[in-house]
Amino acid sequence: MRIIDPNPKVEQIYHNVGDDKILRVQNFSILNRHLRSYYQDNLQQLVLMPLPNVAVLGRDPLTEGAVAELRRLLLLLLGCAVQCERKETFIQQ
Repeated sequence: MRIIDPNPKVEQIYHNVGDDKILRVQNFSILNRHLRSYYQDNLQQLVLMPLPNVAVLGRDPLTEGAVAELRRLLLLLLGCAVQCERKETFIQQ
């Protein structure tokens, strides 16, 4: 998301979280806020689909439920990428 929006208005993510489930959940929460903020502030769009469940993603990342949530997250990221100012670059890659 930082490649799409290098100057976010939300907080920085935690690096080197390892197996810390709490920090993973917090990182996914930050990413959700960044996605929602980017859609609203930059694209002037509302996200109508439910945002990914960060608890499932952070606590049990290898479950079927987490895979479904990750698909939702990737769909939102892809939506940002193909609508941002640098969309030609992302589409070509």
